[in-house]
Amino acid sequence: MLMTAVILNLIGALGLCFMGVKYCFRPAPVDCHLKILGVPKSELDLQQVIVFSAIYRVMGASFLAVAISIASLSWFGVSANLLWAKVTVLIVGMAVGFPAFAITYRVAKQTDVETPWKPIVIMLTVLIVAFTFSVI
Repeated sequence: MLMTAVILNLIGALGLCFMGVKYCFRPAPVDCHLKILGVPKSELDLQQVIVFSAIYRVMGASFLAVAISIASLSWFGVSANLLWAKVTVLIVGMAVGFPAFAITYRVAKQTDVETPWKPIVIMLTVLIVAFTFSVI
């Protein structure tokens, strides 16, 4: 079960990595944010695009940092059956994932715009299952 937990953690880290790359390199703002604002991209001025881009890059870099942390802790700590590493992976994943889920889900419900809360739930579930597998 331990190696299954490591693999699941690495899958969760890979998902965070994809999100990080998406926000680091994708043009800002994305379609769902434009729908929430209710304006086409052509109506945004340069300063607004610069602010969106800056926020996206910081968010993307943060996702990448968390992905690297989870992957490293899993590869070196969880695989060595260290309880502190297992708990740390879960805490780090929840610290990033739960607010990301709660905020995107709330925005989706308030605006009727499809936000990316479903992939976040999948990644959180993978990390919870991985933790459970690692401690049984």
